[in-house]
Amino acid sequence: MGPVTFLRHKRLCDIHSILRESDPTQTTVAKVAIEHGFIELGRFAYYYHTLFGEHPSRTLGTRPSTHRSLLHDISPVPDLWL
Repeated sequence: MGPVTFLRHKRLCDIHSILRESDPTQTTVAKVAIEHGFIELGRFAYYYHTLFGEHPSRTLGTRPSTHRSLLHDISPVPDLWL
């Protein structure tokens, strides 16, 4: 692997990590790609899809939710005390 390919691979991995952890309502794929030096977004999308097997928008849109409601963690109180 040549130095240019290595650096592109590293930038793509950095972007992948950022997209997985980002809130899709607060960031865009284009913003992250441009911040990491990808000016041609079509070429970026091609490289990204080739490396990760999915489009960058899918990575951003399917991040696991880290904000769970407390109500989901509370089990209902049985009616035994009534």
